[in-house]
Amino acid sequence: MKSTYFDKKGRENTQKALKLALEAAKELNINTIVISSTTGQSALEAIKIFHEESYQVIIVTHQDGFREIGNELPIEIMEEILRSRPNTIFHTGTHAFAGLERSFRLAQVNTMLPIEMIAITLRRCFGEGTKVTLEMAIMVSDAGLVDPTSEIICVAGTGRGLDTAWVIKPSYSHKLFDLKMKVPICKPKNF
Repeated sequence: MKSTYFDKKGRENTQKALKLALEAAKELNINTIVISSTTGQSALEAIKIFHEESYQVIIVTHQDGFREIGNELPIEIMEEILRSRPNTIFHTGTHAFAGLERSFRLAQVNTMLPIEMIAITLRRCFGEGTKVTLEMAIMVSDAGLVDPTSEIICVAGTGRGLDTAWVIKPSYSHKLFDLKMKVPICKPKNF
């Protein structure tokens, strides 16, 4: 399998990232696809590409209250997705690289704790999308939505849209070092 590297980051790569993820899923016989979506636009695009019932599509949203009270993914979009693809799973949970530790920074205690340091290191060294794919693999494992002994494909992005996809062997948060970032399907080279 060939990895693709985009010249630019961001939503302009959404369609291509999803198509590359589909090609990889077919080639590697992977049926669990995890998609990040904040506003629902990426999720709407993903269900068009992964329309076959054989794919388990899990949409991971921001946790409730990430920016404001409630969830950023509008209920109308969620309902639209479920009408056209009823077996789609939505997961809203605490971000693996945030949670309680982020509250110390947000409370302006001027303290950054180890989990956020990991997140910043991943983001700066490998790009936002790669950090999010790894984080989602942990989140869906902790939620019991995936088999941590099987490979999955996680698709995420930088800001809005999708520009990164990885084949990942997921793991639970308390077994982080069992998680393996197996194959980069696509990602921006300039992040």
